[in-house]
Amino acid sequence: MWRDVQERVERTSESVPQHRVARAMPMQPAELVAALRSAGAAGCNLEDTDHAAGSLRDPDRHAEWLRAVRQAASADGYPLVINARFDVFLGPFLAGAGPGTQEELVPEALRRANAYVEAGVDCVYPIALWETDALRRFTSEARGPVNVARLPQMPSLAELAALGVARVSWGTLLVPRRDGSLRGPADLASGVRVGR
Repeated sequence: MWRDVQERVERTSESVPQHRVARAMPMQPAELVAALRSAGAAGCNLEDTDHAAGSLRDPDRHAEWLRAVRQAASADGYPLVINARFDVFLGPFLAGAGPGTQEELVPEALRRANAYVEAGVDCVYPIALWETDALRRFTSEARGPVNVARLPQMPSLAELAALGVARVSWGTLLVPRRDGSLRGPADLASGVRVGR
């Protein structure tokens, strides 16, 4: 199964250059939708980081762009799943912010998440949100399904579900083995609580 997933990822990566999707906002919504459909993508993560500027995009402008992506997909009869990733927690996480620092970021994360849900996204993705109290508050106030990235310091999968998390992304935890196959969630289940 993982070989099939790996082949699909490689094929999709060739069809839709990752740098274009990661920096997708400059793409016109119809162009992005056409590229995703051509690649056979069922869904996508569309983030609100402006890599050229090194900052987060204005949430209202980004919501307008997400709405245009939704409208382009709908007009084409394409049931594209749009996962709106927002990076409010990512910068501090990468900079080494310690425990107890995420709660103060929740209001801005909710402002973005709820604007993106109103724009028509299917799911919101506060990447790098992992602290239990901040996550509980976020999931209780977000107006749409919540996706999180699986990080070793997070609560267990059962606890995440109890907190209201609808979807878990394994991202970089899908690690290639020496033989070229991928380690998947089942392989990592015993290690997800590292550091707790």
